[in-house]
Amino acid sequence: MVIAGVLVGGAAVVYATTKGDKPFGRSAADLLLQLAFLLVAGTFLKWLIDRINKEHDKDQGFRSKQMDFLRRMREAHVRIASAQRLIRADPSPKTYSEQMRALMLVTPELEDIERDVAATTDLFCKEPADKENIQDGIKEVVDYLDDAYYQYAAWDKSGDSSETFSHQVKTGWLAELLKSKQGMPERYKCALDKSKGKIRSYVYGSGSDEGEDNGVATSGQNKEVIRNSVNDV
Repeated sequence: MVIAGVLVGGAAVVYATTKGDKPFGRSAADLLLQLAFLLVAGTFLKWLIDRINKEHDKDQGFRSKQMDFLRRMREAHVRIASAQRLIRADPSPKTYSEQMRALMLVTPELEDIERDVAATTDLFCKEPADKENIQDGIKEVVDYLDDAYYQYAAWDKSGDSSETFSHQVKTGWLAELLKSKQGMPERYKCALDKSKGKIRSYVYGSGSDEGEDNGVATSGQNKEVIRNSVNDV
């Protein structure tokens, strides 16, 4: 801007010196004014481009962090859905015990996600209640898994007999799971929609991300089970 001012001043001096009646003087003054205009325009354009790039980088940073939360929720959901499908496919004491032990590892991960969401300030703020709803949804998923744990712990303490397991499948969390033939139990789906579903809306917009969960990297014999399970929600 200082240089532009100098150029404008120079044009004024040239024009005044030549009294504006000589072609060379007018041309020189016009050239200096054009250079000053181009300098100002170029400076403004650079500022505008830098501003746009800064806002773009900021938006990309937000989306990357939101995507990380979605990835963590998706991984937790895949593990939960896989374990529950295996229990439904083989409701035996052995499968029940194995998969419940796997589910118990998911709970602290979800609690960590909830605390990390609570620590955010500007990732989930399109609506005032969005962040709180995401936290509540995660807590409801944790409560759902806690119900599963309490029933499993009571059964495990009873001696792991076939007779007590037959009673297990008719009551509480396990009965709710086995009765849900089409996908996950409804209260789990509602909790997941409040948490993962809301995070997904920040990453992908208001549309559905159907099929996105199929991109979760898996391996081993559970790959097909997991691929099918993520389509439940």
